[in-house]
Amino acid sequence: MSNKIKKRILCYGDSNTFGFVPLTGRRYTKKERWTGVLQQLLGSDYKIIEEGLCGRTTVFDDPFDSNRNGRKMIIPCIETHQPLDLIIIMLGSNDLKKEFNAEPSDIARGVRELAKMAIEWLRENSNANACTKILLVSPIHIGKAIETSLFGEEFEYVESYEKCLQLASQFQMIAEELGVEFMDAALAAKPSEEDGLHLTKEEHRNLADAFAKRVKEIVE
Repeated sequence: MSNKIKKRILCYGDSNTFGFVPLTGRRYTKKERWTGVLQQLLGSDYKIIEEGLCGRTTVFDDPFDSNRNGRKMIIPCIETHQPLDLIIIMLGSNDLKKEFNAEPSDIARGVRELAKMAIEWLRENSNANACTKILLVSPIHIGKAIETSLFGEEFEYVESYEKCLQLASQFQMIAEELGVEFMDAALAAKPSEEDGLHLTKEEHRNLADAFAKRVKEIVE
């Protein structure tokens, strides 16, 4: 048995990291979720850690479930799973809900806050891996099918779509400001035609392929 230390990667996200199945609301199997596919692609030298929660925002409080605020759990998750080589933060889709009335710049400020919290915690804790990297990922786009889906009441399609198109450039600016890594998930995957928000199995694999390439660029 090899004693080689695995590279540990924390994936902090929302329902598309959880593996929400369009229409049924069930969860894709581990082998179907992008995190599980990523584990297969990277192999035994890596440990992919899933921390996906449906409805999770960057920093906004859901009036019906405050635990969806990403700011509340990111540090406990980092502490729980340390030492880490890479922290992937892929959030922003739920920030586009009508109730938050958030502009793209507001969403970018939210992900900036999460990244800063992680950076500061890593800097201040002697037990943390001093070489831990952070990867900010702008989410996939919102699809027109969301209008007639179960999520149609929560998202105004035209406005959400126009805003989501601006997230990649906003997130990239934040990444450059903080000196962390960046990736645009919308270049690798698109939303399902069933609900315009969540990924099909095929798109989970497409996203995993893109992540595998990016992860190797960062940590190897």
